Amino acid sequence: MTLAYSEYYLDDACNLLGSYFDSAVNYYRFSLKEAWKKFVESSFSKSIQKGDPKVISGMSGSELVCSIFDIDKSDSGISLERSPEYWLGYYLAYFNWYTSIKFSFIAEYFDINDILKMYAKYHEMDVSIFIEDLCLFLNEKKKKTNLEIYRLKSGMTRKELSIRTGVPLRTIEQYEQNFKDINNAKSITLFRLSKALFVEPEDLLELTRI
Repeated sequence: MTLAYSEYYLDDACNLLGSYFDSAVNYYRFSLKEAWKKFVESSFSKSIQKGDPKVISGMSGSELVCSIFDIDKSDSGISLERSPEYWLGYYLAYFNWYTSIKFSFIAEYFDINDILKMYAKYHEMDVSIFIEDLCLFLNEKKKKTNLEIYRLKSGMTRKELSIRTGVPLRTIEQYEQNFKDINNAKSITLFRLSKALFVEPEDLLELTRI
């Protein structure tokens, strides 16, 4: 499995996103939905996804709120509590690091408040259980393989994708219908498909268990 970035920065990323949600909701009084939407739409979500040390090791949660919402910077808003919102951000950052699933992809299929509700069951469990179950829930919701989802978004037919990439039409059909496991595809096949669809190769992989 390819992790999103070096484990060296993982704890910083988890603490940053946890503190961001805790500060945004419990100090600055933004709604969780607003804090999530603004984060996903911001460049900071991409910085965290790729493990940019200038962001994940160089900012506090409160500073991240101020930057995303364009408000006066403050050293306030730092909680010593481990609130449900803190847990949410911490586990989402861990989930992104482990699976390389983008925050925007999560937002497309989940209401952030539904993930927060998982706190009651999962906050005392190992994070690996949360990751495995969220992956299962995600696959249940999206119903299609990632390859089909991104192909449909591109507006291409399977035949057009086959012609553009040189990947046999039957192979694309088998990947989309889960008759073949795209996780076992050759690197060159993933590269050609992802390049044609303007995504990263890992975006096409399926993850149902850790």
